[in-house]
Amino acid sequence: MKNIGLVTDIPFWRKGLGQYERIQALVRYLALHATLTIYYMGTWTDEFSKLATQVANMAQCIDCPSSQLAAHFQAANHDKIIVEYLYLHSLCDLIPATTHRILDSHDILSHRASSFKQHGRQAPIDVTEEVEFQLFQKFHQVMFIQAEEYALGVDKLGEKHCLLCPHPMITVEKEHRLIVKTIGFLGSAGVMNQDGLMWFHDNVLPLLEPQYTVEIYGTVCHEQALIQRCPNLKFMGTVTELPHFYQQMDIVICPILYGAGLKIKCVEALAHGVPLVTTTIGAQGLMSHANRAFLLADEAHQFANSLHQLAHSLQLRQQLSQSAHQLIQTELTPETCFSALLN
Repeated sequence: MKNIGLVTDIPFWRKGLGQYERIQALVRYLALHATLTIYYMGTWTDEFSKLATQVANMAQCIDCPSSQLAAHFQAANHDKIIVEYLYLHSLCDLIPATTHRILDSHDILSHRASSFKQHGRQAPIDVTEEVEFQLFQKFHQVMFIQAEEYALGVDKLGEKHCLLCPHPMITVEKEHRLIVKTIGFLGSAGVMNQDGLMWFHDNVLPLLEPQYTVEIYGTVCHEQALIQRCPNLKFMGTVTELPHFYQQMDIVICPILYGAGLKIKCVEALAHGVPLVTTTIGAQGLMSHANRAFLLADEAHQFANSLHQLAHSLQLRQQLSQSAHQLIQTELTPETCFSALLN
């Protein structure tokens, strides 16, 4: 078995963010197929102690400040070390020359920053594409989360330096109600989610029939200004169990107007067989399945019309659910997404 290290300062064992779910999925896969050591650079908490106990049978969990990483890496003699997110690129200087360095990029940050700027928002990390790809070259390989970004990486770095590693899911059967009652959204408090919900509230919701309830879940429900701004949306709070949430939803929306990368919330909806309506931004990495596994709509009237079609056709909802499950089972299984890391 490969001896792999994974380094992060993200408390990925928590719930509520797509990036947490992404790292959890990666950890689960590697722990089953390799000798895995997790190096957590954040502040030690009781939560991390629980994590270490939970995965003790699969992986070693080390709470480790950056000053101690070099010694740990040298002693562990890893075949590969995976670094979570580009902002930790300086850790490459601590990794032994004989160890294969891999970056889990999550998104191309320069594209994310550019998309934010086009909508008058400042991204948390602002970097140019030129600088970003220069930093990519500090690693032997870069993991890209969706096909368009992977293709750009191959063009700039070469195929052997790039890995396409989307977000994996396992399909869950969905019971479709004859009458649609609930339209749902699940997301974090990120500004792109807030802006998307405001756009939906102001432009799409007035076009819908009044009998539908639009329920909002996730940490976005903590934003009091958004709640006051969107009185016709029903803010429900956070979700503890994803399967329960998706069983309650007749349709899921992702009205995201800007951003980058694969949207974990969209992949989750597809895996749970819930009919999804999303924008082109929300469908990044999934566009080849648009209007087969989900419905695509960028204009308010298109979005409302798509919801109307779904609400009045059980057959359409079932067809989308079946296509979505086929997509997950053929392209987004854990083995399909992560097996290249073990080669």
